[in-house]
Amino acid sequence: MKSTLKRWMPALTGIILLAMVINSCVKDEFELNKFSSDVEWDPNMAVPICKGSLTMRDILQDYDGEELVEEDETGFLYLVYNARVLSYRADEMITLPNQSFADVFTAASDLNPLAVPVGTTITESHSTVGNIIVNSDERLDSVRLNGAELTIIINSDFQHASTIDVEFPTLKKGSLVYKKTINVPVTGGTVTNTYNDLEGYTMDLTNGGSEYNKLQANYTVTMTNSGNPVNATDDITFVVNFANPDYSSMFGYLGNYVQTLSMDSIHLDIFNHILDGEAYFDDPRLYIRMNNSYGMPFQFYLTSLGTYSTSGMPSTPLFGSDVPTIANPRIMNYPTLSQIGTFAADLMLLNKTNSNIMDVIETQPKYIFFSVVAESNPTGPTGDYNFITDSSRFDLDLEVELPLYGSAQYWILQDTADFDFTEVYADSDIVEWIKFRIVADNGMPIEADVQVYFADSNYVVVDSLLEDVRIVESGQLDAIGKVVSKTTWTKDIVWQHDRIQNLKDVKYVFYRGTVNTTNSATALVRIYAHYSIDISLGAQVQIYVDDPDDLEFGN
Repeated sequence: MKSTLKRWMPALTGIILLAMVINSCVKDEFELNKFSSDVEWDPNMAVPICKGSLTMRDILQDYDGEELVEEDETGFLYLVYNARVLSYRADEMITLPNQSFADVFTAASDLNPLAVPVGTTITESHSTVGNIIVNSDERLDSVRLNGAELTIIINSDFQHASTIDVEFPTLKKGSLVYKKTINVPVTGGTVTNTYNDLEGYTMDLTNGGSEYNKLQANYTVTMTNSGNPVNATDDITFVVNFANPDYSSMFGYLGNYVQTLSMDSIHLDIFNHILDGEAYFDDPRLYIRMNNSYGMPFQFYLTSLGTYSTSGMPSTPLFGSDVPTIANPRIMNYPTLSQIGTFAADLMLLNKTNSNIMDVIETQPKYIFFSVVAESNPTGPTGDYNFITDSSRFDLDLEVELPLYGSAQYWILQDTADFDFTEVYADSDIVEWIKFRIVADNGMPIEADVQVYFADSNYVVVDSLLEDVRIVESGQLDAIGKVVSKTTWTKDIVWQHDRIQNLKDVKYVFYRGTVNTTNSATALVRIYAHYSIDISLGAQVQIYVDDPDDLEFGN
């Protein structure tokens, strides 16, 4: 409802100002410079200027992306404002760090190629279980990889050729075990190989099913006796690095993470131009919408929730039995393992029965501000089994819904527009007086007192348009606050020559209106999309000249 008043005010005052541009309106019907000099000239003209109808749909159709007008099946209207409060993808919150594993074979305890004849081989194997590094307290039992850069670095002091197998028996693509074979020359030295072929492989990190964050690696060295000597300090070292591991899914306990959103706000731009007054919405609502495709529990709470008003009213905190706080957090729904890849939706509604939302909206807030804290696995590793995919995400949205049922009183609206009178009349000296007639058939539950001020280039007011500022009376209401019939209102405005001269230096127009709903806001009204107002504007002009050739109209 209040947005209706805001949009409608400039439209109405703009129609009044059309009377000041008679030249452009009349030219569409009369070409004065083509009048014959033989015609008897009447220095008094009465002309229609414009006529139009404006519906509530017309008024609201130019709403921008910050708000949305919704209409139910009866045509009743709602204003809806929303903001994405929190949104985290899984790869933004839970990452897999770089991993590194190492092993060593020594001549003293593992390898002695001189134990076999020259030209024959000796084989030795090690099996190790390495710890997977995690960022928090995750307990991972499996990770499916989108990819990683695997680098194997082997340094050999032996002067004997070697063939080395590096195998990860629990890193598989289907039944295919990940294994690499690397040759080290008889001269020894360092051999480095890098691979980027891990896409689609899955790490089993349970070490046989009883542990977590464990990855087994098997190293096998087959060395050929070259006949060269062996020193007691000779060894072969292995370093295996997994760089930039990227997962497509993870399973296990995925950690306790706390995400904090610093102060943000929802902009209720319906109140942008409000200078003063009171407004009442009978049933404002605040929805908290949650969508979660993480297979793990999240709780959230609001660390601050209040308002900022530009109308001089104090900030008002939002509280109530259902407002999530640190002492009373809200647990989001989450999908089960059988629902992997889908979102679990959840909804909270704060209304006049479980919160002070009505008090909050009565402050006419330009912004509703908030801070949010979200926490995964708030009960720790004793909770449910977790999973995520690389597309998992949780979203938290706040939505303010204002059903247009209520009242507004002494609502002051103000705006400014450019208006150069000399562009309308190049020679206003010929005008003796102008009478404007405005006829309005109002089918909206709105009463408006409007004044239009004319100002010079220094913004100094030189005159105002109206003496009696009441413009339009409300339409007639039924018992539930719905307009059932229109009210007709007629207004004559006469400007004499001397007053018209005051407009020569006008460069700006100030619109200022005081708006009430029906009966000075003593009745609750409902706003429907089909409401309309029909306005017609005409003018009667008296000029001083007898010859139309003496007239000079602006372009």
